[in-house]
Amino acid sequence: MKPDDYQLVFQEAQEYLLGFVDKETLKKHLKEGETKSPKTLKESYKGFLNSLTNKRNMPKSIGKIENLSPYLYDFNPKKIHQNYGDDWKKLFQDIKGYNQNTKLLGTLC
Repeated sequence: MKPDDYQLVFQEAQEYLLGFVDKETLKKHLKEGETKSPKTLKESYKGFLNSLTNKRNMPKSIGKIENLSPYLYDFNPKKIHQNYGDDWKKLFQDIKGYNQNTKLLGTLC
């Protein structure tokens, strides 16, 4: 896309959104989006995961992303890759084992 195309898309999106909210509300939300931008790779990765789990009923099946922090090395993609490489099955098995142990402990307590 050329820069002019991006401007056209932005203008069309703005027109569409102004059909639902006033101009000040839209400006406020756009400004909030600027301050919420990730500043580190870890923040980007965690935001990406949160975005993925917001689809359909994923929060119900995955649970809170924060609970995955021990397996995702506090959301550090480089460390995740160092430990798991391309072996996503190992990562899922580790998480599954943790969840089963947690449920078992919950029933024992």
